[in-house]
Amino acid sequence: MNMLDHLIIKQTRLLQIIFLMLTTLVLTACGAKQPSPNLYNRMVSHNEFMTGKMKLDQLIPSSKIKGEITQGSLGRSITVNDEGQHNLDAPPPCAKLLPDRVRDNYRDRLTEVFDDYVLSTVKPSQSQVNFKKIDYSLDLPSSASAGSIISAKVGIARILGYVSERELKNFDRCCQLTGSCGKHMINNLYELDQDIQVINKAQPSLQKDLMAFEAKNKADLKTVSLKGLAQKVYNTQAKLKKQRLTQGVSHVDIRKIPKGLPSPFGKAKLIVEPMVSKIKCKPKKSKSANVVEFQIKLENVEGAQETLGYEIQTSKQWVDLSLAERKRGVKVGTGVIACYPGPDAFTSPDDRCPQTLVLNAFPPPCDSMKGEGNFSWQAKFGVYGPGDDENRVHHLSKSNVTITKVHKR
Repeated sequence: MNMLDHLIIKQTRLLQIIFLMLTTLVLTACGAKQPSPNLYNRMVSHNEFMTGKMKLDQLIPSSKIKGEITQGSLGRSITVNDEGQHNLDAPPPCAKLLPDRVRDNYRDRLTEVFDDYVLSTVKPSQSQVNFKKIDYSLDLPSSASAGSIISAKVGIARILGYVSERELKNFDRCCQLTGSCGKHMINNLYELDQDIQVINKAQPSLQKDLMAFEAKNKADLKTVSLKGLAQKVYNTQAKLKKQRLTQGVSHVDIRKIPKGLPSPFGKAKLIVEPMVSKIKCKPKKSKSANVVEFQIKLENVEGAQETLGYEIQTSKQWVDLSLAERKRGVKVGTGVIACYPGPDAFTSPDDRCPQTLVLNAFPPPCDSMKGEGNFSWQAKFGVYGPGDDENRVHHLSKSNVTITKVHKR
């Protein structure tokens, strides 16, 4: 056998080996196992699976409240409507009396918890994943393409609320006196850990989970529960992505606010007492005049002085009207003395508007004095939320008018 024959034999054997390898690859590919189409068809529809026990039927889903619900919504007034869509109201004048301390019961401290899984596919134009059992939704990533697999999970992370009813006593009292807090407030927030994964059908880890599920469940794939599969797929994807979970408030519960009361200052009376028996105007040529001291008193306001605020109006003809002794919260201007309760009025007397004031003023010059010299004093007063930046008044009333006589020379 010559060299040419040997070369032909070697080439023939090489071609045989290549052919066998290609044949093996083709056969392997043709016979490779794929998840059943029935399994994909099951995931096309919305599949949701709840685990754990937690009573949510008495709570309000955040999706039914107009306005964004965050941790800052705790304590907010809420208007509950029979139609099912509720309104988150503006913070009331008493909002600064809500406790600073918040109790956060994390999952490991709760006796009842839940997790909610979704295993589905992205539909054309779909933008959200809905967890129907808890009436909660998550936004799909903008990159999600139709036909991709959705694996999503939400689970109770913690419940946020106030430490005790006792810590709300000042807030409740303020709400009673102002009558401005509405009927209900948000009492607890139910916060979820939430995550959503959008997976390509051909992803190896997904294929592996689907085939393992199919091998384990020999029954008809049209009827078998996908609960275990939903959990398995999500857990696999979570391990791969190691993505930090986001938080969101799914539900709230509400608490009744005490009903408003009538004005506590219905019998208030203003008294103005000059410390001299006769006040005379300042002579034209005189460079000085004697200061006049007044005692100003509001009577019958003791029952709710924590929320008392007032503006006392008097003549603008008084010269250098001022406080004889500085009082926190009391401001004196031309012809007006005003006071509003500070944020700690329920716990600190210094933050309350004083019932009694001592004022100093000089009488007007005689040549500029107008009228008969009857200078009137009158108070506008009402109930204010302590520390309310807007100084919103409730039960606004006017006192009696009292006259101080300034005599002409």
